[in-house]
Amino acid sequence: MIALAHYFTSRRFIRLSPDVIRRLTEEGHIEAEPRPLYLPQYSIRLILVVAFIGLAVYLYRQDRLFQSQAVSILGVVFAYLLGIVARLRSVRGWEDFKAIAVLLVLLATAIPSLLDRSDLVPHQLRDVTLGLVLFYFGSR
Repeated sequence: MIALAHYFTSRRFIRLSPDVIRRLTEEGHIEAEPRPLYLPQYSIRLILVVAFIGLAVYLYRQDRLFQSQAVSILGVVFAYLLGIVARLRSVRGWEDFKAIAVLLVLLATAIPSLLDRSDLVPHQLRDVTLGLVLFYFGSR
């Protein structure tokens, strides 16, 4: 999940006209954004989102959508998408609050694991931690 989030966040999100982007690319100020597998722009993102929607529909039809394993998988994807929607850069302190909250929860989850005491961390906290990290990546 974190690798998917990295893929999405490492892509260039710049709102310039195609002419300006072309000129900046030609002048060597920015690199041309690669297109994986020579697919049209945004294809990989769309395929990933459709795949998770398809998984949710499949699990719903199998009457397994609300089982803990399905909720944990789809929950972290939802957390990432929620992060994309919840970009509140105009709210003073929001970026700092998000970063501090994610770091604290991440430390609370990682430290026991690093001390070989992962039994002290409830499984739900691991899912929440992953969801918060993905929410943070999505909101960046």
